[in-house]
Amino acid sequence: SDVEYDGPQNWSWRFEWSQLTSDIRMRLKRLTHMYGRDVKYDKAIPSEDMPMKNDARCTLQ
Repeated sequence: SDVEYDGPQNWSWRFEWSQLTSDIRMRLKRLTHMYGRDVKYDKAIPSEDMPMKNDARCTLQ
């Protein structure tokens, strides 16, 4: 099937901070940095214009 991309959507994370263990917090922090999503919102650039900071494949543990 064809997929249409109509730009960024209006989404947000839905969780309570108490639900995140320290391991989950560290994993999210690492992934956020790896994919270049740890910049300020107003300075973010579209993902298609930004190469990964680390060319290694991401292995989720």
